[in-house]
Amino acid sequence: MLWKRIATAAVLVPLLVASILFSVGRPAGWPFLLLCAVAAALCADEGFRMFLHGARDRVCGVALAVLAYFSAALLPAPFGVPALLVCVLLSVFHALPGAADPAEKARRAATLSLGAIYVGGLLSTYPRTLLLPRGEHWVLLGILAVAAGDTMAYFTGRAIGRRKLAPSVSPNKTVEGAVGGLLGSVGGAVLYAHGFLPGVPAGYIAAAGAAGIAGIGLFCTPEGFASISESTRVRFDSLKPAS
Repeated sequence: MLWKRIATAAVLVPLLVASILFSVGRPAGWPFLLLCAVAAALCADEGFRMFLHGARDRVCGVALAVLAYFSAALLPAPFGVPALLVCVLLSVFHALPGAADPAEKARRAATLSLGAIYVGGLLSTYPRTLLLPRGEHWVLLGILAVAAGDTMAYFTGRAIGRRKLAPSVSPNKTVEGAVGGLLGSVGGAVLYAHGFLPGVPAGYIAAAGAAGIAGIGLFCTPEGFASISESTRVRFDSLKPAS
């Protein structure tokens, strides 16, 4: 619902912006680093609830996502790939024991690996970006792009949405809403860059806005988290047996 999105953004966005500004110039940007770690745990749990039914599997997935996040955010670049491979191996070691069907074990291991790397790996780019020149503006640009895209997707889908995008995962999302979200994300990114990142080619900014709404924004921003939370609730409500 719209009011839930607004309430979530009203609480989290000021906290997020404050942590970004407070982290500038500090070693590893630790306030923002820790906030993103909390976001990684919450978003990983939200994502795994759609695909894993066992509480033990979800706890393992959240732990792996946080491990992937800290590994990719803090380790030197040459260690990034080995760290992700360790996450894959831990997923396999978690899923192998037991008498379940081998195909089911493989599905669980693949879900754990992909989910942990997707959420933890993508979120790790935020604290690394903060350490770049004008990094706070690049991070805020990404957040604004996702916020604008999610808002545009919501209102476009409500107004003209007809064709379902992925009904088994997110029942309320439409193709028309996705197109509106993409346009809103690119537009929001270009407007922010015009004021705070002068001199950067518009093509780079548009690509950054499109990448944000397509990837990181799905789970890893306040607006994306609120959106996927509502979609998950609707999905589970539709699966409840009639009483």
